[in-house]
Amino acid sequence: MRKDMTMIVIIGLFLTNMFTFGNGYCFVGQTAFNISSYGTVEKYCEYKGMRFAIGSSFKLASPECIECTCKDPMYQCCGYGASGGVFAVEGCKTVTDFCNVLFVDPKDPNKLCGPSATKAIPKTTVTTTTEKRHQKHLQQPMHKGKQ
Repeated sequence: MRKDMTMIVIIGLFLTNMFTFGNGYCFVGQTAFNISSYGTVEKYCEYKGMRFAIGSSFKLASPECIECTCKDPMYQCCGYGASGGVFAVEGCKTVTDFCNVLFVDPKDPNKLCGPSATKAIPKTTVTTTTEKRHQKHLQQPMHKGKQ
């Protein structure tokens, strides 16, 4: 039992030292408001021209990579993933993949290392609608016309 606890502590210390996480970032802003001609006050949060209702939360994808909560009198946004702070794994190069953070081999950026090594880098090909139609047309049997 004592040996198991010692091993767990050693593994925990190893994992703690393997990662160096910097400070993530958060920011706050004041809610805004409009007053209608009837005197009704509408409060909202505004971020980059987008308005959000009081009591709502929203998450913006890449390149923003932030999560926000809109409350009265302030809203708060914090970065997540690639915008969540500085990441480092010894012996690996840090790269961003949209909002995700990946650790790759510095000599071979197609090879994952560290905690990313359990994921595979997908090889994707983009096929346009026109290409799909062309491929479908090529797969159809040829019909002979009337002779």
